[in-house]
Amino acid sequence: MKIHFKKMFAEQDFVIFDGRENKLSLTVEQLKHIADRHSGVGCYQIGIMRHSEHWQEMTFLEVYDFSGRVKPSVNIIRCVADMLMSENFTDNVIVETSIGSINCWKLENGHIKAEWTSDTAPVHMTGPVTYVFDGKLTLTV
Repeated sequence: MKIHFKKMFAEQDFVIFDGRENKLSLTVEQLKHIADRHSGVGCYQIGIMRHSEHWQEMTFLEVYDFSGRVKPSVNIIRCVADMLMSENFTDNVIVETSIGSINCWKLENGHIKAEWTSDTAPVHMTGPVTYVFDGKLTLTV
């Protein structure tokens, strides 16, 4: 099976798959291979974009490391937000995640700002996002 991905960087490096049109499912072995910096693409976290089950216009982001689902870093959320803003020709999107819905903006300097409310207070993070390359992987099923 050949699958396309984007490699992006925002303080850490990420591999992001668009699973909105297909039912992409990766095994732990496949996640390990993708994340491995010697035999795979190499990354801190792997993201799979899906259609939201709750909101028609929203994207849900699943995040994994080599061992299974993890709490998403705000930096991978900012990368996905940048991709979604580019494809939708907008400067604001909401990305749904396992930690809640994250409101994201593209600022005048090109940086991506992510903002959400934690249990104790509003939180935000702003910084650059860099597109590294498009790639294609062949994975055994």
